[in-house]
Amino acid sequence: MPEVFTNELNLFSGQLYMKSMNEYLSVRRFLGLRSADQKDSEPELSGSSTNVMDTETPNLIKFLRVLTMKIRRNCESIDKTHLGRILDHRTLDDSDFANGMDMDM
Repeated sequence: MPEVFTNELNLFSGQLYMKSMNEYLSVRRFLGLRSADQKDSEPELSGSSTNVMDTETPNLIKFLRVLTMKIRRNCESIDKTHLGRILDHRTLDDSDFANGMDMDM
């Protein structure tokens, strides 16, 4: 299945955690988010989805936050989840995926 479809399905089904750093980077690319170490003049992450434009990213992030918190999670916080951290523009590192815990997917 193409990466873009996997990302869409996972995000809109309410998946809160990513399995690996590669999946995390794929979601960031899909959302059009830059890494903390990227400069504004650099292009988006390689393989960035052409479906999301810079001007649409804030609206998409806001929509996903509302969808995930208010509809799926009954207004429960998602701040400590992988997705919550992505939507807050916080970065994850390899240690966030090392424990192999069974998470809410």
